[in-house]
Amino acid sequence: MKKMKKAWFRALSFILAVTMIATAAPSISIAVDASMMGANGAQSQPSDPGNGNFFIPGRADKLLTKTATPVDGQDGYYDITLEMKPGTSDSSTTYKTTDIVLVIDRSGSMGSYPGWPNNPDDFYDIMGTVKTQAKNLVQNVLGQEGTGDYVRFAVVGFSTGADSYVNTRDGFSGNTRTVTYAIDKLYANGGTNTESGFQKAYDLLQSSKAEQKFVVFLSDGLPTFRESAVGGGDWNSGYDCYGDGNNDAGGRNKNCAIEWANLIKTPSDQTYTGKVNYNRKSYTIFSDKQGTGAKIFSIGYEEDTSDYASPADQYGPYYYEVERNGNLNAVFENITKRIKDATTSHYTAEDVVLTDNVSQYFDITSQQGEIKVLKDGQEITPKSISINGNQVRVDFGDIKTDFENHTYQVVFRVKLKGDVCIEAGDYSLPTNDEATVTYTQDEKDKYQVFEIPYINIHLEEGVFGTSKDAQLINWDNRTYEITLNAWSNKKANGGTIEKVTYQENGSVTPSSKTVGSYLVYKGAGNNDPISNRDEDYETVSVKPVERVVGVEWYYYDYRGWESYEVPYTGDLYQWVSSGFLGHWENVGTTATVKNPSGEYYSSDSFFSKRIYYREKTETEYVWADREGHENASAPRMTYTRKVENIPVEGDILPIENVTVTDVVEDEFTITDVGYYDGAGTWHSEKGSSAVSIDGNKVTWTNQTLSGNRDNSWKRVIKVQAKETYIGGNNVPTNVEEQSGIQIGNSELFEFDPQPFVNVKVDLEVGNAENTIFLGASVPYSETEKAQMKEDAQEGVTYTWDTTSGENPGGLIPETTGEYQYHLTASYEAGSPTKDSNANSTIDGVVYVNGVQGNGYKVEETGTYTVHVIAGQLTVTKVVEDTENMDPDQTFLFHVKNETTGKTFDVVLKANESKTITGLAGGNYTVKEDESWSWRYEAQETTWESGNIISRETPDISASVTNTKDNNHWFGDYDSVTNYFENQQ
Repeated sequence: MKKMKKAWFRALSFILAVTMIATAAPSISIAVDASMMGANGAQSQPSDPGNGNFFIPGRADKLLTKTATPVDGQDGYYDITLEMKPGTSDSSTTYKTTDIVLVIDRSGSMGSYPGWPNNPDDFYDIMGTVKTQAKNLVQNVLGQEGTGDYVRFAVVGFSTGADSYVNTRDGFSGNTRTVTYAIDKLYANGGTNTESGFQKAYDLLQSSKAEQKFVVFLSDGLPTFRESAVGGGDWNSGYDCYGDGNNDAGGRNKNCAIEWANLIKTPSDQTYTGKVNYNRKSYTIFSDKQGTGAKIFSIGYEEDTSDYASPADQYGPYYYEVERNGNLNAVFENITKRIKDATTSHYTAEDVVLTDNVSQYFDITSQQGEIKVLKDGQEITPKSISINGNQVRVDFGDIKTDFENHTYQVVFRVKLKGDVCIEAGDYSLPTNDEATVTYTQDEKDKYQVFEIPYINIHLEEGVFGTSKDAQLINWDNRTYEITLNAWSNKKANGGTIEKVTYQENGSVTPSSKTVGSYLVYKGAGNNDPISNRDEDYETVSVKPVERVVGVEWYYYDYRGWESYEVPYTGDLYQWVSSGFLGHWENVGTTATVKNPSGEYYSSDSFFSKRIYYREKTETEYVWADREGHENASAPRMTYTRKVENIPVEGDILPIENVTVTDVVEDEFTITDVGYYDGAGTWHSEKGSSAVSIDGNKVTWTNQTLSGNRDNSWKRVIKVQAKETYIGGNNVPTNVEEQSGIQIGNSELFEFDPQPFVNVKVDLEVGNAENTIFLGASVPYSETEKAQMKEDAQEGVTYTWDTTSGENPGGLIPETTGEYQYHLTASYEAGSPTKDSNANSTIDGVVYVNGVQGNGYKVEETGTYTVHVIAGQLTVTKVVEDTENMDPDQTFLFHVKNETTGKTFDVVLKANESKTITGLAGGNYTVKEDESWSWRYEAQETTWESGNIISRETPDISASVTNTKDNNHWFGDYDSVTNYFENQQ
């Protein structure tokens, strides 16, 4: 937008600051002025003020004004005011920069001639009439003095070639006299080279920087010449162009002109390639040229020039056809009005929509009907108002300026959320994330941005307090009680508190009569009884949705020079190329053509009516959430949120919607949860709906902190140390970073401080017992290790009393008997603290692990007992034939422990037994020395219980049976002493 004389914007300086000290502690200091804060760097403001200027900025930063004002007597409530001030109109005319090219056919047929053959006495001066109407157009648009460079004209006349008749800067001029003089220079002569006319117009418009561009084209006949070859064969050297000057065989002349007209109409951010078909070939006459985005008004003087015109739009048609000697004046008057309407800005903002997205720190308390929309202080009814979650949207429709100053305001109320300012400190909170006003001006989308006011709050102390204690109950059982306390610090001082209730409004079914925003239930169940929790409700809306259900057909008709749409049903014809010409071919009816293609159709093969089409839509009404997502269209119950300010009885303001969470350390198991009443009676809440227990996490929801520190909310968690936990001094009972309270949706505020206790150290040391045979090594496998519980607990030091300090595995006892080996487990329990000792005291006795003198070390000892035993072997000599036997006959046996390799000799008489004791375990063999008793032959050796001495068979027996060999004679010899005994 540009203005010829003076700008209508004026500076506006507006500073508002409000400071309030709340009557209820903690004190709150509120500074409302947003841009002032942004200017001194305390709070950031939007850096992008928008691309529009319809509304006057409130301050030097070009942002629109927005304020937040505290509501008297209602702590935490603020009235948000958004202000818009349109500029004023004045006597000057404001123009959108516009360039217009008049492309006029000045061929010989446009000259003066008698009205033959029907009216030979009449005389027609076509060129004179056209020049008069063209000059009227220029004078009506530019005025008598012209518009300078805001609206400019160029004049192009074409016949066999084309000429530009305005030789000023860029070929355009805004001087009325210059342009009308150029029109006067037009004269009729020669043929019709329409392509050259559009080429010249394109060259002029391509370099134009105007916001909008027009071409006004007039011709009375088909082109007889052209500039592009398109196959050639008809070069006219006399005129330096193509064509014979008589006709347009093959349509090449007109088709080339159409392509240049299409290039002119192509949007300026797109390119276009011109192609013409001739003799079954396609010829490119130009490639990838940038469009100009111009609109072409085409006037056919007793000739159809509609192919050059822009398509009709909401402003009317762009093609006009006039019979010979017809009323050109009406056509030019209509075009003049159209151009003036498009060129002159009337300071109108269309579809003005204000949107304010309130920040996460505030809730909108105004209902849809409570939002005030004002013009100059008087309440007005906008097109629509809606609330979706934390977004307020007001649709003003169109806003027009006049000669007065006007102020539009939107006012609604917000409340600071109770879960925002909780801890002591200073807060600076933006009231909104973004507030904008969008609109359309001069067919362009515009937007402007509002400033962001901040609320400054100072809290001397947090709004609540907490404490947590732990107490030892039984040292040996390792049981404790953890007590949680929470209370309100909000002092009433005779003030009021807000009581929120929800009431049913009735069921709403989406329809055209129910469009708007509604509060609906989103919680679990059927809302019976009605919940009064804000988090159980959400704002949704009934909105219209356009559904495409088909295609509708229409054509334009005219009343005078005003166009209007007429519905069409019937046959449809589409242009089909045939060779280098083509024809209109019936493709069906409006009832059968479901997916039309192309720009338009015809009503018949003679192109009597140009038929247009568009999607046919129907409106459906549905529910939509705040993001606009569609939901079901079924009826829904709606609610009203009511807020009452109830006088407070007492000194403390209760804090509602509190969640208390405590996570017990993994070293403990929760055994019960509940509270003690005033009489000291325990009330368990475990398994009730009042509390949820998930592993070691305990949660109480929807609690109210109604008392002070001396009369606080109190709960007890009973715990016991797990058997797998060793214990120690100064042990935390809870996970600090996961234990605390939340108010509403606030962050988790940890309990302070977290308690510590001493937990009895439970060292796990076992005992083991084993039996081995003399000579065997002491076994110490994983079995014995597990029995002794060596290395069973992390952080414990294990020490054996052996010489090496290692386990006794592999040692070989020298004698039989009992051997004991001792394993000592040692654990450093850590140093206790004053607090952990205090929490671990019962009846004045402090329970602690270890003593300071030994570094609070705890020890336990286990014993590994090994019994060393020996086995025995009984050898028996069995002689079956003792007749005539020498009673002193002896027998010698060699006994060997195959496992150890140790051997023994045993001497027996016939049918005598001898037991050998003190034997080591192993696999034994008994072999008779037959050379000793040569008259007797060993038959077999029989073992009782096998030949292996082990823990399972410590006693074994071997019997050797002999028979007398009659082939030998019995000799005398001396008895042999027990050789075995000599070797013991």
